[in-house]
Amino acid sequence: MLNILSVGNFLISLTVTEIMGSAKNMFQEPYRVNKMANEQIKVQEFKNHIRVYRKQEQSVKEWYQK
Repeated sequence: MLNILSVGNFLISLTVTEIMGSAKNMFQEPYRVNKMANEQIKVQEFKNHIRVYRKQEQSVKEWYQK
């Protein structure tokens, strides 16, 4: 009888931790998506800076060759 109760308690605690874990993931997911989006924006800004720098470098070379 005691074994059955302990197994039942174990299963209940297991499902409670699963529910809590999934709720935690549900709340963390928007944060994770937002963080990924912010990093994409940073990468894009960096690429834009490189493009601008290369254009400036090219125009300086053209000006110097004239």
